[in-house]
Amino acid sequence: MRWSIKKIFDNLSKTLLALSILLGLLAVLTFTLNSSVEKTELILDQKTLMVEAYNLGREDIELSNIQLKGIVSSLKFDIVKMKEAFEFDILGQYLYGHSTQYVNDLEELEIKQLLYIEAATDYYTQSLEDLEERLDEFDFAQVTYTSKLAELQEKHMIYEAQKFQAIQILIYLIFLISILATLWFTRRLSYIYKDIKTLYSVDLESKGRMFQTEEAEMITKRMSRKPTATENPAFVDPVTEINNYKGLLHGFANRKGSNGATLIVCVFSLDHFKDVEKKYKKDLANQILKKIAFTFSLYEQHTDVLGRIDYDQFVLILNRTTKDAALHDCEQIRKTIEETRFKAPKGESISVTVSGGFVVKAPNKALDQTIAHAKEILHAAIAQGGNRIAQLRDRAEKGLR
Repeated sequence: MRWSIKKIFDNLSKTLLALSILLGLLAVLTFTLNSSVEKTELILDQKTLMVEAYNLGREDIELSNIQLKGIVSSLKFDIVKMKEAFEFDILGQYLYGHSTQYVNDLEELEIKQLLYIEAATDYYTQSLEDLEERLDEFDFAQVTYTSKLAELQEKHMIYEAQKFQAIQILIYLIFLISILATLWFTRRLSYIYKDIKTLYSVDLESKGRMFQTEEAEMITKRMSRKPTATENPAFVDPVTEINNYKGLLHGFANRKGSNGATLIVCVFSLDHFKDVEKKYKKDLANQILKKIAFTFSLYEQHTDVLGRIDYDQFVLILNRTTKDAALHDCEQIRKTIEETRFKAPKGESISVTVSGGFVVKAPNKALDQTIAHAKEILHAAIAQGGNRIAQLRDRAEKGLR
């Protein structure tokens, strides 16, 4: 399997974006922990203030009243700060839905605070009338107020445990994605580096070279691609700009073959391509034909000849050291075209497949006879459902003569 460098970097960009979003979310959630700490401090501060208020004493009532006013002001301010702190608690408000309960608890706390302040103010008056009763009311208000603060603190601890668990899961998720992405992209980037290193090598004509990326294979094929054989318009197909049938015969007659090499003729036919032309405009069909011809040309070596001989038929004459090498190239052409997606004007994807008739050219047989023979074998590939390269044995199995 060959990897697409473009897809690798597209996936890398998407992965980095996803990690950035997750890290941003983690940063926001971590910031909200400040509000959690602040709420805890405010609860503890109110408990401390109540102890201070209780211990003011009645020796100097005027001084105690002045100090009590400062404590009352701080207690009220703490409630305001607790409300503000919850505004930054994103998890509590939107994930766990603590908003309503927290607001209700603060309202109850405010009521108990007012009762506490009223009882404390009554206790620290100059009058000695009903002093023990006022002290009992002060004690009761303090116990009630402290009890509500303890209840809030307990709920706060439960809420914080839930938030910490969510943040913990998010951290594990980010770590897991990072590890998997590192392993996956390290391997793919090593493929790219190896292919670039191979392309950088001076031995561009080395045989048996295996590429891991599609782009590297296409680059090397373009570098070794056969140049245009002729500029004579009579030999060129106007749509695909490759040889027409006359150009194919001319190119074959004037080719420079390799001694001892196997000569292969493969006739390719586009499966159901007339349906594509019916469904879409002819201009789009011609664009697809041109791109497919270009794909064929990427596999055309210096000793090969390529031509379009019919509306949806192409012929590739291959000069290879072995029959298997030629068959491998034909299969690669078929797979490449199958994996290529063509875009229609409305954005939909068009898939095209090809079938091939593969035959070894006998030395004593003319090219046109070999092409006719390859067409007969091509019918076997089409009869078997298309999108395949048929050989002589396939024709025999189908009983085609």
